[in-house]
Amino acid sequence: MDASPQSSWSSKLPSLFKYVPPARIDVLERLKIAFTPPSRFNDPFDQNPAIAPVTEPAVLWPMAKSFAKHCAPQFLDLPTEERARKKAVRKVQTDVLKQMIADAEPFTAFLQDQLTQLGDQFGVLCLSTVSNSLLMWAHYAASHEGFLIEFSIEQPSFQELGKLVRISYSPTRPIYDPGKSKSTSYAYQVKGADWAYESEYRIVRFLHRCESEEKNGVKIFLCPFSAEAIKAIYLGHRITKTNRERILAIARMHSLRVFETWLSRTHFVLGFREIRSAETSNTV
Repeated sequence: MDASPQSSWSSKLPSLFKYVPPARIDVLERLKIAFTPPSRFNDPFDQNPAIAPVTEPAVLWPMAKSFAKHCAPQFLDLPTEERARKKAVRKVQTDVLKQMIADAEPFTAFLQDQLTQLGDQFGVLCLSTVSNSLLMWAHYAASHEGFLIEFSIEQPSFQELGKLVRISYSPTRPIYDPGKSKSTSYAYQVKGADWAYESEYRIVRFLHRCESEEKNGVKIFLCPFSAEAIKAIYLGHRITKTNRERILAIARMHSLRVFETWLSRTHFVLGFREIRSAETSNTV
């Protein structure tokens, strides 16, 4: 029986899926999952919205005021008399504001770079509502040599990982407008329409709230979860015998359900059937 859920989201949907390459069986062995910084994503547009030029005085005025307050006394010969000094600082604020509006495009490029750097301070856990995507099995599970984890999203230790955010898809690049606070969440929850097949949900977490360690020369950021958060494990169609045995041993230890993959004889479709830990097939 195909164990994949409906592709459209329902608040009652009990699980989400994580595609995993065979090199990360340690996710099951250690019960720790990685949160990935956006700079390592395969899509350079992901978490990288276009920044709208900032020309609204109400948005720029606080920055101009801050500059005048902290920088003007260091670089300008201001009057010592209080009233004249306040007037001079006020003129600096106005001049800075005019200059920021005139240089909106270069300032926007600077802001884009700053936001990109800020992105390395948080990590993302990517999940899907779909279990039998041929593309995702190929891309994220090492051409079907990996496996799939089905998480129970109602389980407390899963919920402790963070808040689920639904990703939407659009043919146009999202725009973050600093002058419109409501544009922020939208800009970071949209991917290109080409990625719609992923039917993705995410959890975003600051990296300082994760455990960090080196793996093959790369720093990874991990968060623990309990085995109770795993509803089932699905073995890739090309998984090696060694990795199959490793996963079955983990499943026996934690009393987890395991499914193997089968290929439809008539369609380009994957199906799943449950297997017992002793390898006795039990089609469900």
